[in-house]
Amino acid sequence: MRIRSMTRDDIPSIATVCSEAFWDDDLWSWRHPYKSQYPEDFRACNVRLFKMSLCQPDCRVLVAETDQTDPDWQGSNVVVGCAIWERWGSSDVAKSWVQDSLFRKIERRLLDLEERYISTFGLDRSVSSARTKIMKSPTEAIFGDVGESWHLAFLCVSPRFQRRGIGGLLIDWGLDKAAREGVPAVLEASPVGESLYLKKGFRTYGYHTWAPGFVGPALLWEPEDQKGKWGTSRTIDMF
Repeated sequence: MRIRSMTRDDIPSIATVCSEAFWDDDLWSWRHPYKSQYPEDFRACNVRLFKMSLCQPDCRVLVAETDQTDPDWQGSNVVVGCAIWERWGSSDVAKSWVQDSLFRKIERRLLDLEERYISTFGLDRSVSSARTKIMKSPTEAIFGDVGESWHLAFLCVSPRFQRRGIGGLLIDWGLDKAAREGVPAVLEASPVGESLYLKKGFRTYGYHTWAPGFVGPALLWEPEDQKGKWGTSRTIDMF
């Protein structure tokens, strides 16, 4: 198994992986209550997610890919997981991770217009527009005072390849960068995924409410020599 940067060619495969990984997830099912009737619309939503992530200046989008070292190697590489890491902060180190260009800016604008068009005319039939509108992102409210950090914005592994340590490899990529730079790593987890992050050394920093009835832990990882530096936990109820 190897971890590498995602390319545009990976988007169709990883969109399928994501759709499969979150098919039974409570929050995704709440937001996309019609995905069983319109599975291709659900998958298309994930295609747009990864297209936008690839052109964000502070994002690193990674994939996990099988290789010859895997026991069930079938002779070709298969993308089986992905992660989106974001570098937050205004330091020179943080700025060194920023990659932007005129092309990326134009692409972000076009993708934003596409998303607005789809939302306005209800072209994603898998989603509940009303529920999407009331969803809140707790990221800034919870981690706003943490400062310089790495943020794990997204993680998924194909159901067929779970419990093989692949998620851990994708997490380790960011933790290695955080340790080298002496900054924390943060994320918002679902209750189902919390145990994986606790095993990787994260601690509960607080709790957040994504939508009515959906409460999840906000987690923080600290470099070994800076344990406790980033304070105590907090709870953010957005509703």
